Amino acid sequence: PMTLTMALLTGVIAWGFANAILENVVGLLTLTSVLLVAEAYSDGRPRSSASRLLLMFGAGLLTVFAFFTKITGLFPLASPALYWIAFRRPKLTTAILDTIVVTAVFVLTCLLLWQFHGPREAFMRFLNGQLLASVSGARGNTGGHAEMFLKLLKTLLYPALVAVLLLASAAWLGRRRRHEPQTRGRGRAIIFLILVGLSASVPILISQRVYAFYFIPSGVYFSTALTMVCVPALIAVAQAVNRAGQRATHIGLAAILGASLLFAGLNVGRLGHDAADIRNVRKIASFVCSSEQSCVKTIGACDGPWHHWELHAYLQRYYRMNLALFNGKPSEAFVLADGGCIDDLNGYIETGLVLEDYHLLKRSD
Repeated sequence: PMTLTMALLTGVIAWGFANAILENVVGLLTLTSVLLVAEAYSDGRPRSSASRLLLMFGAGLLTVFAFFTKITGLFPLASPALYWIAFRRPKLTTAILDTIVVTAVFVLTCLLLWQFHGPREAFMRFLNGQLLASVSGARGNTGGHAEMFLKLLKTLLYPALVAVLLLASAAWLGRRRRHEPQTRGRGRAIIFLILVGLSASVPILISQRVYAFYFIPSGVYFSTALTMVCVPALIAVAQAVNRAGQRATHIGLAAILGASLLFAGLNVGRLGHDAADIRNVRKIASFVCSSEQSCVKTIGACDGPWHHWELHAYLQRYYRMNLALFNGKPSEAFVLADGGCIDDLNGYIETGLVLEDYHLLKRSD
């Protein structure tokens, strides 16, 4: 629970899950890949070479899936080497061999897909249209590299403050957990988590176009490291609380949980902050669809509504409809316009459909 709380306190992780972005998938795949490597090297029980290599194969395959979700999913390739740096196990030669295995699985899978026209064309389109354009700044510039580093630190601000508060509280109370086990092992685990987090975040900073949610996959490792730092202090603080204080805390947490469940139940089925967009999409679909199975596939859109990404998402999600940037010619049966372009749409007339902030026009012929 503490790890989950610290992760949610980063802000971007909670926001990412609420908005269902690709970084969630990247984070899940890469986390599983790193966990396979950690499991392979766990000293809990001896593991055969075949079993270990099978786990490395799985880690490499998951890295492939993460990479094809988003290029930021490449960092698990370094996890065997980072594990050795932090724990000094297994043998260096074993870590090198496993790194080769994980990388070979990734490279060979990519080469296999490269033999097919579709994946090859998609990769080249991504390379030229997104990756190189983002690095060069052609897709937009969100600030200098120092600013991006500060954005990374900002995502960790709240969990870091919680950790500092717990450590300070434990120090003020003068309490330490007696017979604290595996202190050295916990320190090495913290180093490993930080190294993995850095491998997931620092390479992103070469791009001129970086947003805070790009750090969702790395935020899991940093927040887990902070949890491991402050959990002994949390236990020490909890031990300092008397029975009355514990009872009051339990009652307060139960009340918060009950209120949260009640609030969630009362809001089931209600539209959230995208209510206006969803209403617009429903009205558009009711007008242009003759039936649920027969909808206009593409609607033209002026620059303003075309850059309204939520409209793209809800039209595609509910009705499998696309928005196409209007090219000035009456090519689409319908065009979604705002006040800035409605007077320039020759060949289209108003449908009379009442929308919030937009107008739906139809071709006049």
